[in-house]
Amino acid sequence: MKKNFIFSIVIIAALLMLTYGRSEGADKPIAYDLGNGYTAVQSKVFDELVKNDKLVDLYKRELEYNKKKWEELKELTTKKDEIQEERIMVLKDTIDFQNQIIKHKDSIINDTRVLYQIKADEVKKYKTKSLLDKLLVLGLGAWAISEIDSTGTQIGIGMLTATFVLK
Repeated sequence: MKKNFIFSIVIIAALLMLTYGRSEGADKPIAYDLGNGYTAVQSKVFDELVKNDKLVDLYKRELEYNKKKWEELKELTTKKDEIQEERIMVLKDTIDFQNQIIKHKDSIINDTRVLYQIKADEVKKYKTKSLLDKLLVLGLGAWAISEIDSTGTQIGIGMLTATFVLK
């Protein structure tokens, strides 16, 4: 990759040298071979090479920064997915608990309904027994009044019978 990068810089530099060299004049060369591995270039070409080199450094730093941020984004996305899954599980558990609470309350309502029915039956039984007792007392009082000849005693027994019946 580094070789490709350097090769592309050399190509860009060569194109720039050819472009700027011809615009100023074809009789002036853009680069001079100084020997011993040294080359001299015009200041415009050198400035362009320096500028391009700085841009390459900037692109490298941006690339490293973007790679770092990409890794952080992948990590955060993974964490987000895990948190979302945990939230879904918590919501499912909450719904299950709410369903259990509803079932429990329904059970309480049914138990209360059964207890109410049992108590209502007992009350009906006591009312029926009480009514029968009152009718029996009333009949007994009426029979006793019919058997007694004295009016005062009849009134007394009638009052006593009415007290027991109306109680």
